[in-house]
Amino acid sequence: MVCPDTIVRSWPFPVGPREALTPTQRVFVDFLDAALAEGFAPQVERGLAFYEASGPGRGGVVYRRLPGRDVWEVQLWRGDEPRAMSGFVRGARAAVELVLRWLRGEDEHALWEALCAVATRRWRNGEFVGDNDPLPGAS
Repeated sequence: MVCPDTIVRSWPFPVGPREALTPTQRVFVDFLDAALAEGFAPQVERGLAFYEASGPGRGGVVYRRLPGRDVWEVQLWRGDEPRAMSGFVRGARAAVELVLRWLRGEDEHALWEALCAVATRRWRNGEFVGDNDPLPGAS
C-alpha cells in the first residue's frame, strides 16, 4: 500500500548525471534500465527507497530496510499472490539481481536457493522461514 503523500513514478525520468549518483543509486538506475529494456514495468516511490518492476505473472520489489547498513527487503510475487518469497538481503546489487532473475522467469526453487544464500531473514508464501532452512518441499 502506498501512503497518500508519496509519489510513485514510472521509469524513466531524469535523475541527473550518472557521475553525480552514489554507487547505490547507480545500482538502482541500472536495475530500472534493465527492467525497462527487457519489457518490464519499473516504478520508483520517492522517499521510501522503493523500487518495483513487474511483468506477465510475476513482480518484485526492493525496499530499503536498514538505512546506512545496506540491508534491503526483496519481495517476489506471482500474479495476484502476494509474497511468493521474500527476504532481507545485504547489498543493493544482490537484491536487484534477485528481482531481475525472478522477472526473467528463473525457476522458483533455484531462485529460493539463491535468496537463501544471501538473505538474513526469509519468508515463503507469507510464512517466516528463518535463516539457512532448506527449500520447503525439496528432497
